[in-house]
Amino acid sequence: MDEVFVINLGNNNVAVVVLDNNQGGQEFKSTFNGLVCESEYERFSYLMGTDAYGEANKEDDFLYLSIKDGNGKEYIRCVIDEELLQAMKMEHGFLFMQLPKSFTYECIKEHLYGKDLCDIEIWMNETEKQYNLPEYTLEGYLMCFFTEEEIEKVRNGSWDS
Repeated sequence: MDEVFVINLGNNNVAVVVLDNNQGGQEFKSTFNGLVCESEYERFSYLMGTDAYGEANKEDDFLYLSIKDGNGKEYIRCVIDEELLQAMKMEHGFLFMQLPKSFTYECIKEHLYGKDLCDIEIWMNETEKQYNLPEYTLEGYLMCFFTEEEIEKVRNGSWDS
């Protein structure tokens, strides 16, 4: 099953969690794994918005989050509610993680809600030990969220104007 969880972490922070059996998530990770930029965090790298980003679109009265590459290829798509969309717009980004398929929405939310990125890194370390996972199996990307207007600015090279 290609489940995608969009989770409110609190304080307008949003995590998009894709289970490791999600084909789009697998393709995304293999495509962008080498294109990341270092961050101040050990387990989270930045993905430049020109390489990959999240955007929202409405279709048949449903609001969707799409994660796409700079050429517009869609890797992941899921329904999102307005509250989470507004949080992503406010912060201009989100945390993207791929986690083992055995993790449930309830488990993820229970362990991540109200946590900052440092706390989430600690949880990842502890979880790897608990489940005997290789070190750094759990990691994530800090990604941009763009509105339609912002996407056009990026495409036109007029982001600063």
